[in-house]
Formats: sequence, C-alpha cells, structure tokens
Amino acid sequence: MSDQEASWPIPVLGFHHLDPDLDDYTSFHPEKYLDLLSILAERFEFLTASVAMSADRRISTGRQPLVLTFDDAYANLSDPVLSGIKDFDAVGTIYTITGHVGGYNTWNRKCDYWSQHLDVAGLRDLAAAGMEIGSHTREHFNLAKLPAEVLSSELADSQEWLQDMFGTRARSLAYPYGFHSANVRSAAASLYDHAFTTTTKPGGTDVIRDRFRLRRFMVTRQMSVDEVLTGIDQLWGVS
Repeated sequence: MSDQEASWPIPVLGFHHLDPDLDDYTSFHPEKYLDLLSILAERFEFLTASVAMSADRRISTGRQPLVLTFDDAYANLSDPVLSGIKDFDAVGTIYTITGHVGGYNTWNRKCDYWSQHLDVAGLRDLAAAGMEIGSHTREHFNLAKLPAEVLSSELADSQEWLQDMFGTRARSLAYPYGFHSANVRSAAASLYDHAFTTTTKPGGTDVIRDRFRLRRFMVTRQMSVDEVLTGIDQLWGVS
C-alpha cells in the first residue's frame, strides 16, 4: 500500500442511542439519522469498520467510504439501523458490551435512566442484515486505569464471547469512553485489527499509523444534520 493510500481519509461517525424519547445528549433522533443517511448516501459508500480499514479494500461504487459506528449496542438502534440498511445500504459496526448483552446499562453508575441493550437475537438480526459486531469490552471500564491482568481479560473475554456467539473472530474494537494508552493499544493489537477512540481523545485518521487510535466524530442529540456534515469536513476534509 502506498503512503497516499495509507493516509486516505476515511470518515467515521459514532452514535450511541437512536431514541426519539430519550432526553440525553448521546441520543440522536432516528428521523434525523435517516435524513443524514439520505445526504451521506449521495457522497459516500457505507462500509463496516473492518472492510473500510482492510488493506485490500476496493471501493465498488467510486464513492468515498464512510463508516457508521454504534457504541454500547442499545436495543433502540435496531429499527432505525435496519431502516437505514434497507433504504440506503447503510451498514456499519455495532460495538457490544459483552457482559451486558440483553441487560440494562447498570455498568453506567452516573446514568439517571435505564436503557436496554440488544440481546443475542437482536444482534444476530443486525449481523444478518450486514452489520459488523465489534467489541466494546466486557464491562465498559476505562481501560487506561486497569491493572494489566484485568485489561487483558476485558479484551480477551469479549473477543471469546463474540467468537462463540457469531462464529468468527471480532476484528474491531471501540475503547470505552475513548480512553487509551500505550499499554491499552498494545493489548488491543494482540487481539484485534484496529481500535477507535472518540472525537476529543488523542488519535488520528491515518488507517495505518493510527490503526489503534483512530478518531471518530461522535454525533450528539443537539447536532443538526448540517453540523454533522461540518464535523466530517473539519476532521477529514471530505464533506
């Protein structure tokens, strides 16, 4: 791969909830999500994280790739994500907290609401529609603060669970809260092919040099569609 190909910008958007009734900054309205997809689909080809980041990737439509990612695998994602796939071929990658599949967000002790995570059947429905299922670790701890043995088990246990459930190795990881360190990146590299941070955490956009600290533009409730497009342009210069 040439240096130009290695540094080719691949925009990555990050979402959490797609819930019209949840009054939380992490929830983007599903109607606004579908409006956004309708605009993005004219300019980009939607790919899963692992397909977009693979060295032998080839763009089939001539459009630039864009990756949609969804942290925490909440159940409210299912209908809008499936609608986006049906209407716009908007596949992407969902990052699952494997210790809480089908349960509630009890891991988030600062949260003032309960929201259910997708169960195994829901994850399999999304995978069958073209979504990639990635790892968001087992318990959603801040990995940068963990002792080495706990860090290792958070990453390895999640990988093992995903392999057992889906019959294939999970290639993609999203760091909880976006936090990472040299030790975290090294541990991630022993089990995964790449890993994502968030908008505000240290990282880059080069798919080779920054493979284990790839930045995403995290979409929040108050953002308009135009503001998301501006965010893409500011981070990657491709809107």
